Amino acid sequence: QKAFRGKYGGERTASFVGLVPAEKPQYLVVIFIDEPSRVKYGGVIAAPVFKAVTSRVMAYHGSLPDPGALTPAQIKAQERAEARARARERKQGKEKTVLGEFRSELAPKKKMLPVRESGTVPDVVGQSVRRAVEMFARQGLVPVIKGKGARVVRQTPEAGVRWDSKDAAPESVLWLSEQE
Repeated sequence: QKAFRGKYGGERTASFVGLVPAEKPQYLVVIFIDEPSRVKYGGVIAAPVFKAVTSRVMAYHGSLPDPGALTPAQIKAQERAEARARARERKQGKEKTVLGEFRSELAPKKKMLPVRESGTVPDVVGQSVRRAVEMFARQGLVPVIKGKGARVVRQTPEAGVRWDSKDAAPESVLWLSEQE
């Protein structure tokens, strides 16, 4: 919509922006159509104008695309069809044919912390919640979090308390403060 005297009225502007050629752009073309009469959407009314203008510009500079050239989507479809044909030629037995393949990077494996059967309660007062939980986990303890906030202001059991596999791991509680 077009603004007039601080308000929006019924008038419109249709627009379309594009880069040509698509692979290695050399031109940025912006088409504005002021108050289109029938259709108000830029993709419908301004895009054909963009195509006509860019075709003329590219022809003038001698860089029109080859009309016989395949688009990336067409190339991919052609490669899939060729792969299917090769698979049919090599097909043996009653196994299913592989029609496509893709590679993906696997997420790096996270190091698993060994479960400890004994340990010492770490001192986490003043630490961030994340750091405190990591420190407890390294000792084989899973703390209960109480309160809201980002920093640990109190803990039980106190730092330095030892425990071993004969006893159950101590119940650990971390109290948080809302202050950074």
